[in-house]
Amino acid sequence: MRPWLRTVIPSTIAALALVAPGAQALAAPIAPTTSVNATFGAWCELSGYTDPGLELALTQTTRSGVTKAVYEVVGNNTDGFWFTECKGLASTDRLIITTRPDGLPVRTVRIPMMSTNIDRATDTVTGVVRGNRAPSLIVTPCDAWNCVDGNGLTLAPDANGSFSTATPMPVDGRDLLALYAVRGDDEYQRMQAAPTLRVFLGHAGVSGTAQRPGAEVTVTVTRGARVATFKGTARRDGQFSGKLQRRNGTPFKLAAGDRVTSSIASDLDFVVPASATITGSAVSGTCFAGQQVVVSAVAPDKSFSGVTHLTAGGDGSFSIDLTDLLLRTVTPGIIVSVECDPGEGDTVLIREVVP
Repeated sequence: MRPWLRTVIPSTIAALALVAPGAQALAAPIAPTTSVNATFGAWCELSGYTDPGLELALTQTTRSGVTKAVYEVVGNNTDGFWFTECKGLASTDRLIITTRPDGLPVRTVRIPMMSTNIDRATDTVTGVVRGNRAPSLIVTPCDAWNCVDGNGLTLAPDANGSFSTATPMPVDGRDLLALYAVRGDDEYQRMQAAPTLRVFLGHAGVSGTAQRPGAEVTVTVTRGARVATFKGTARRDGQFSGKLQRRNGTPFKLAAGDRVTSSIASDLDFVVPASATITGSAVSGTCFAGQQVVVSAVAPDKSFSGVTHLTAGGDGSFSIDLTDLLLRTVTPGIIVSVECDPGEGDTVLIREVVP
């Protein structure tokens, strides 16, 4: 479970017995109290509590009733906790919960409207959270090494559920934001990664996370008088991917010296300095001055791998010996990846193969 995923323990199942004179007592079970904790957006998880040992089916549907997925869970024998990963859960989806295998109805859960629009340049978040009490926003900062516990603040949505707030800490492309809300015994978290862009030196591919799901995304690369663009729409999880194209529609491969900007963040504007060379077991090159560099290496058959994090020098230079990274003799064919961070969590990726 995520550190901010909270749970509510329901009451245990009860039963009523109606007894007629001279007749055998028959127990009529009451539907078990089952709580739901839904995390969706950047990833998808469902959990909660029900009666210990109870088997449940969770049918995920759209608001109009179209089935998207079915999950089967069992309350554990200690406290009835259950958990499952999910896929494609979105605001206004339904979870129809029934017992297994008899299919008795337990309850139907409606995923509330929850949305965020992240502006990392101004460290502000706007969005909507409706039909919930005590909504809050949690920002979890991450870097190339790890993520740390987040800081939260309580929101005060207007009558329409809309809110606008400064984040409790500066936000860049490495961070995660959780919009958290409660409805009855249920809890909901919409996870959204801050806007970030990933481009590939020597390739036309681009990918990343937009400021909100469904956002129109433009990535622009200029090289002197030449201009290439990617235009697309972020998916429900906020992700996007595609290729840079020239005006005539042909692919445009990124090179050192190109200037990169994007609509996902007004502070996303950098010139690609990246280069990497492999000489024997040594990897050296240039990234962004004083910023993070991640170097990884993997065998062609994936039988061994290694990764390390560096800080580029004042002139952007870096170097590392693959023997120290992999703790073995370096052989031809090893795939080396270098990730250069301009400073806001974006990435220029370089990929080379040991000759």
